[in-house]
Amino acid sequence: NFITHSTLPGFHAGNCVMSFGDSHRQYASHGPTHILYRLAAEYRNRHAQWLANEMERRGVGRDAFCTWANLLWYDETLEPAPLSSLPLFWRCNDIGWITARSGWDDDAVMVGFKCGPMHGHKAQRYYDANRGAAHEIGGGHGHPDVNSFQIFAYGKWLAIDPGYESPKWTRTHNCVLVNGRGQIGEGQTWFDRDAVLETDAASEVIQAEHGAAWDYIVGDARNIYPAATGLKKYHRHLLYMRPDFFVMVDEF
Repeated sequence: NFITHSTLPGFHAGNCVMSFGDSHRQYASHGPTHILYRLAAEYRNRHAQWLANEMERRGVGRDAFCTWANLLWYDETLEPAPLSSLPLFWRCNDIGWITARSGWDDDAVMVGFKCGPMHGHKAQRYYDANRGAAHEIGGGHGHPDVNSFQIFAYGKWLAIDPGYESPKWTRTHNCVLVNGRGQIGEGQTWFDRDAVLETDAASEVIQAEHGAAWDYIVGDARNIYPAATGLKKYHRHLLYMRPDFFVMVDEF
């Protein structure tokens, strides 16, 4: 579901997915067709099968590292199902990632919103439980991007993420600065996940409503900004009215 609902309208090798953190939206450097085929076979996911087939047809993510695995994991007994049968609104509670769209056609409008800890609530709890131990799951690839958003409409980017960034800054993520300061963890080559953990910084989507004509999201940035900013509360409200009207309100 994650990659399916992150896929851009009219996806192709030049614009494939809506991405947050250290990743590439132009292509998938290590797939993802072989991974989609494996998931499709394991979970009988007909949409993943369709997406993998289409990515192969459109030349998305072809790479010598992994296309050979398609031969191992493709299950010819699984009938593909087009993405057009999927809902227009999707929420991943763990990482606080939401995508909404006007439709699944190539000229559709799509918005992505992120408000969650580093690599998700589960990973945050794991780090909290093992603080001080030598545990690492790639925290440096996170970004200071709480309450960030992206918009892709009618085949073009209107609000975009910096992608694989170094150094990593809040100001490049459609986020606000508070008294000139960005979020905890910014300003260096690798995201400072230790600084986030040491300050018990947290964030989460506290409201997400889906309607036939609109979607409404509220992200709570809590204490993800340094205490020196004096910030006590920060809620970002996003109202999406289909097909292409957006209202953003920041509450401080």
